[in-house]
Amino acid sequence: MTIRFEKPTKARDLSSAAKSLASFAIKATLSNPLAALDAWDTADALKSTETDSAANRAWTWAARTLVHAARDVLRQSLGWNAPAPGQGKAVAEFLTAAMQFDAHEFDHIALRTPALSPVFDPARKALPGLLLGRTDQSNFDVETLQHRFGRALTAASYRTICEDPEHFKPLEDALASAAGDVARREAYWGRHSRWISNLFTDEPVFSPGEDETIPLQALYLRLRCFWNEEIPLETEDGERPDHRDNHLRTAHIADLHDTAEAWLKLPAKDAPIRVVTGGPGSGKSSFARAFAHEVIGDGSLRVAFIRLQFMAVTGNLRADIGRYFRDVDNFKNINGNPGLPENPQTPHRKPL
Repeated sequence: MTIRFEKPTKARDLSSAAKSLASFAIKATLSNPLAALDAWDTADALKSTETDSAANRAWTWAARTLVHAARDVLRQSLGWNAPAPGQGKAVAEFLTAAMQFDAHEFDHIALRTPALSPVFDPARKALPGLLLGRTDQSNFDVETLQHRFGRALTAASYRTICEDPEHFKPLEDALASAAGDVARREAYWGRHSRWISNLFTDEPVFSPGEDETIPLQALYLRLRCFWNEEIPLETEDGERPDHRDNHLRTAHIADLHDTAEAWLKLPAKDAPIRVVTGGPGSGKSSFARAFAHEVIGDGSLRVAFIRLQFMAVTGNLRADIGRYFRDVDNFKNINGNPGLPENPQTPHRKPL
């Protein structure tokens, strides 16, 4: 099943979004990126004020997903490019070129894997121009930026759905009715993924629920790690004895994210568990949030995030995990769902 895109007749889309993004550019030049990000929240500007058909909601979903993704890509670029004058014009030109949704249709691929959807092809083509207009430098890696944009689209789609679940529920239900249980489970995972990403990209680090709004993403620095490995030495006859005296002990130092990514690529049967250790305040929890957000953006694996301080352990780990996710299940949380309606370890005949 597919749904066509139709722009709401009174959606304050382009002018309001451009004004908000121009405000972002001004505040960025004043070295106040966090205030700029607040000014760049165009969700209200992209809501329909009159027509409200399924086609209108599909268009609104695409517009809000696009703006969220573009914001995230620019937020990453601020750390390594200097602001340039005239960003407002570049932003307006980007939105004009990128919001050409009418030639495509809203379907299950667009909703769950927007990085693969042709709906955002115009945005991909316009992205380099936006970034050139935002900086004085032109030596950035376009391929890397396109990869970032693809990851940002995935997180942005989850965010858009979770910010207004009742508004977009008819779209999800329409696609789920065609795709069945697989689509419904993907919807559950999408909300859980949004909640995980929110822990890194939006949740305040220092005083949740109060005036301080700095998220972990604004402060996080990639961590390094070290570990030891014992390599068995071959004897003259080619055998590798198990005795410890016949092992070579080596030390490794590497980027923790790269090391964890390499581990994920190993066969599960060879290394099903990897433990990260460190003293209090060394960054274990921050790494867990940052790395989970990265893996979600790649879109190749599911991520189930457990806050151990809220989990009761009875001795049956499988049952305890299922109980935890059901207990914290909250469909209407605008920041995503910390839980799932079923045990994430439950096997299904159809692949997730």
